[in-house]
Amino acid sequence: MVNTVKNITLLFFFIGILIAQDNSRINYYSKEIPLYPVPEEMTFEEYQDLNRDIGVAFLKMALMPIPGTIHSYANEPKTAKKLRRLFAGGWLSILVGASMMEEEDWRESSYPITIINENTSNEIRYEVIPVEITGTDTTYILKELDKHYTGGGNILMPLGIGMLIYSYFYDLHNGVKIIEQKRHSVRFKYGKQLKFSLRPQVDLFSHKAAINFSLYF
Repeated sequence: MVNTVKNITLLFFFIGILIAQDNSRINYYSKEIPLYPVPEEMTFEEYQDLNRDIGVAFLKMALMPIPGTIHSYANEPKTAKKLRRLFAGGWLSILVGASMMEEEDWRESSYPITIINENTSNEIRYEVIPVEITGTDTTYILKELDKHYTGGGNILMPLGIGMLIYSYFYDLHNGVKIIEQKRHSVRFKYGKQLKFSLRPQVDLFSHKAAINFSLYF
């Protein structure tokens, strides 16, 4: 069960890295080079909302794979704090549940069983499962057997895993949604005030720059 939790955490970590690498194809830092006119009534918070980048959010999540990271980047500190508490509560539930688990006898199997380190603390048992028969030769695979566990951990550990999964999912899904909503809100607010638009284009690789000018009547 604990290995399952580790695998889930690593899964989100590597997903974040892959997404961040995909977004890194767009040179984010090159977008900070041009200096654009800012409407006088635009607040600094609105300016930050307008310039938040989802690729950067995933990069932050990859570097610090803890729920709440994306909400912190989206300037939602209260939600980020709640997600981190949920994440910590999930781990606490798993650890307490694991401490309450009591080992019983080995699980039974309908296949032959081979035992390694019998009657020791490192005893391991495997099912010997036939998978292929060719003439007189039989191919087997070994599948490790585990023990029966009892105690309150049967409830607390799945609950903790669920809390971890939910905290990651909510941070990713809702965090990206908030970034997009805030960015669209600022664009819509100030876009209605524009009678013309200037769109600078900078290509650092070819050392070229251009300006697209549009006038609305």
